[in-house]
Parts: sequence; structure tokens; C-alpha cells
Amino acid sequence: MTETVPLHSTFNSVLSDPSWSCTPDDNALSTCTLAIGSLAFGGSGSAVFAVDVESPILGGATQIDNTATIADDGTHGADVNLTNNTSSDSTPLNIPISFAINDVTANEGDAGQTAFTFTITKTGLNGQPTTITLQTCDVSATAPGDYTSLGSCIVVVRPSGAESTMVGGDTVTFAATDTSKEVTVLVVGDTVVEPDETFTLKMVNPTNGTFTDDEGLGTITNDDSLCTPPPPNMVAWFDGSGTAPTVENIGGSPDGALNTAVVGTGKVGPGLVFDGNGSVTAVDSPVWDVFNGPFTIDAWVNFNSPGGNQTIISHNDGPGNQNKWVFALVGTQLELHRNDPVNGPISLTVPFTPVASQWYHVAVTRDGNTFTFYLDGVPAGTVTNGATPGPNASTALTIGSPQAGFFFNGRIDEVEIFSRALDVTEIAAIANAGRR
Repeated sequence: MTETVPLHSTFNSVLSDPSWSCTPDDNALSTCTLAIGSLAFGGSGSAVFAVDVESPILGGATQIDNTATIADDGTHGADVNLTNNTSSDSTPLNIPISFAINDVTANEGDAGQTAFTFTITKTGLNGQPTTITLQTCDVSATAPGDYTSLGSCIVVVRPSGAESTMVGGDTVTFAATDTSKEVTVLVVGDTVVEPDETFTLKMVNPTNGTFTDDEGLGTITNDDSLCTPPPPNMVAWFDGSGTAPTVENIGGSPDGALNTAVVGTGKVGPGLVFDGNGSVTAVDSPVWDVFNGPFTIDAWVNFNSPGGNQTIISHNDGPGNQNKWVFALVGTQLELHRNDPVNGPISLTVPFTPVASQWYHVAVTRDGNTFTFYLDGVPAGTVTNGATPGPNASTALTIGSPQAGFFFNGRIDEVEIFSRALDVTEIAAIANAGRR
């Protein structure tokens, strides 16, 4: 007897009669033979030829076809009936149908819509089509703000716990030979800094089959940053980062050091906290001599007790007509003060009446003889003054105090110095970045 191992199967020697011999191996299309011996005239017999069907079935097969052939060796004379030596059979495949769906994680994007593509995989085969209903459910993401829903998912509480009740929904149909389908959920892009968010894509109501995993988790990864790349020509940026007592200057060097001030919650991540008796210092450097050319100084400030004289940042050799520049709140004025032994003091101011415990973005630029002050990204006033070059102090840069006295009481964050005058668009961009 001769058999050919059918497509989509392998020969099972354990369940088959032991005398089968297959060439070249046990895989599909191999030829297997069995010596069946002699049968009496009119007698009958049986032989077991077993195969294992592959799962999942590939190529859309719905049945296993096989043909058995018996050859007479002629020992007892010629075969008088050659028409009954071959028999073919087709065995329908009826493997229980089940479905599973994967999870998807992707960035949300900054605008438009991002496709989150889920794959539903079918295993088994029974020759019948299947229809599944699909619906999305909010977890921490919410539709339609974060993604476009498929139907709606209402979570209700029953004695057994929270369950999802589906209303409406999209459907997907598997033909009998289909093994997978893709389903896309559109996620809404934005530039808001927020935690990662999730939703689920649920499969319900299969017309034919069951689920091994009926829920795909969509994770919307935040791809926005609080940190906006700074404009060119930055020479200093103290953002509150670093390991105490160091306050890192991520925009250049040197770094700063805490003097009674501490690192706490700032406007953007960590910031500098002052109790009215502390400062941050950075050793003397030529980059602090900003009055030698155009410059920009900006910071976020939050006052515990507005009013009085409170220094934001300064480079100051000491009291009186010493080389110095100081950017500060003075009473109800935002002031840029400069002084030197030859020319004496010059104070440039604009009105500023902050409210306690509220963040403000303050900035001042110099372009030639024009000094422009900004509050929360908007020009607050322009002063023209022919200030001479310098003053070039020879002491440390300080944040929160001009060496001693006029201490800041509150929080300062994102202190920046540039070696050019930023324009109104650049100042607004920095302020807007901090509001995210």
C-alpha cells in the first residue's frame, strides 16, 4: 500500500501502523509504503495511516486530501480487477475558531492624526465566515479629544465589578480563509506635555468563534517636552538641575553653587527656592560682563512677598559706586541697575506689581542704546540710554542676592543669559514654553 503525506500535515508514526516507511521524511508530499501481506479471496483488512494537521492552516486550505493505492505483487496470479486498487478521500478541517488582538504603543504626534494599527489574528478553521464587533473604551485617554472612537463603551458597576457595556461599534468580517485583519484607531496629535495615556480596543459578539484575547491596549506615548530648544547665543541657563550643592549651568559654564538656597519645585521641573536669606553663586567669568555688548537676561520668578528690593540676578562688586549690574524687583518697578566708579549709577525701570505666589516671566534686552523689558513674553517698556561699556565686576555672579542684602523671597527658575538681544518672537516663545 502506498500513501502520500497530504499538504498541510506531517506523518504521525505513533498513531499509524508501525510498518509504514516514509521517504524522504515525514513531511508533506513524502511517499509512505506499507507491506500488507496476503488476503484470502473475498477477505478484508485495515491499515492506519495518521497525520498531524498544521495549525494555523496556511494557504486557505479547508480540507485534507489523500489517496491510497494497493499494488498486487502477482504471486497468486494477475489482479483480475485493477479498478479498485486506488481510493481517494477528502477530510474537512473543523478546528475551533478563536481570535486574539495585539497591543499597540506609539507616539501621539504633534498635529493631525496618528494611526494606531491593531492586528486581529484568527486561528482554527471551519469553513465559515465570522463577523466581530469592535469598540473602543477610554482608560486614561478620552475620546474624541485624544482619539477617534469606534462605537462607545460605557463602564457600569455590577455586583461582579466594573464591566463594559457596548453601544454601536464597527464590524470586521473574516472570510473562511482569512487569518488576520488590521484595524486602525486614529489618535489626535498635540503639543501638550502630559502623561502617557491609554485606551482599549475591544472585540465582542463573534458570530462564529471565541476569543483568547478580546482586548487590545493602545498606549499613547507623550512625545512633547517641557524643554524648548533655546535660541542661539546662549551663555548661561540655570534651570535648577544638578546635584546639590551644584546648580548646573546647562547653557554654558561655570556652574553655580547653592548658598542657603535650595532646589525645589520650579516653573518648569526643578527650580531655585529662596527664603529671603540665600543665593546661588557662579564664580567670576567674562561671560557675566554683559554690558560690553548686546544681551538678553530672562527668568521665571514667583514672589512669596512682593515688594521691597529683591534681586533676581546680578554681577556686583559691592555697595556704592562699584562695578555692578543688577536685575531686580525694586518696589513696584522691574529694574536693570548698572554702576561703576567713573560714570556712577544708572537705573532703567518699567512698572511691575506682581501678586504673591504667581509665576511671571521677566526679561530685559539690550540692542545698542535700546533696552526693552518684557513681562510674560510681552514688551512692557523700552528705555533708551547711552550706557557705556562695562561695568566689569570681578566677583561671582549671584542669583537671589547682589552679594549681600536685597535677598529674593520666593522661587526663581530658568535663569538665562544670551550674548545678543532676542527679538519679541523669541522672548514670547520662551515664555509660552514655560506655560505648557
